[in-house]
Amino acid sequence: MPLLNQSSVGSFSVTSPVLTKADTVTQYTTAFDTKELFVDQLPKLVFWAQQTSGTNPITITPQFAIRAEDGITAPVLDWLDLSAPVLLPAGSPLILNFEIPAQFIRLRFDAPNATQDVKYVISAYAS
Repeated sequence: MPLLNQSSVGSFSVTSPVLTKADTVTQYTTAFDTKELFVDQLPKLVFWAQQTSGTNPITITPQFAIRAEDGITAPVLDWLDLSAPVLLPAGSPLILNFEIPAQFIRLRFDAPNATQDVKYVISAYAS
């Protein structure tokens, strides 16, 4: 998918591609990874999360993959952390922005003390 650098093509208005995944997940007492989003090297990455139930804060770690290791039946993604784990206070939304040309992105949740629900959005765009 080519990235657009102009705002029009002939008489048509065009915009940069945007890819988004949103979901609500139940975080149990172990680390949990969201499903990955294929972002096809879109450089601007956005991670939004809000804990919707439970009172204990959890940590989130935004991750990206830029390559895949060989797997037996499918490629195994090589996940790298975009930052250190970030504390997500109960009930408060958090938004993180990064700029790196990734292939896939996801969030890792870690809540060692309780079961909680988290609503999240992961997104990527060109400009």
